Amino acid sequence: MRCNASPTRTARALGFHTNTILQRLDRLDALLGPGWREDDRFFRISLAVRLHEMLTSGVRG
Repeated sequence: MRCNASPTRTARALGFHTNTILQRLDRLDALLGPGWREDDRFFRISLAVRLHEMLTSGVRG
């Protein structure tokens, strides 16, 4: 989410090969449907991921 679903930027940030990231994005397409990268849906998913990260890291507001 932080790399805006860019395979190249995500691969660099995580230290993976770009093809690995592309395979994972294909998996997300299969799970969430191909429209998950559209603005509104991407925003909602991004928000959910960030909230989950905050809750699991012990940060409570």
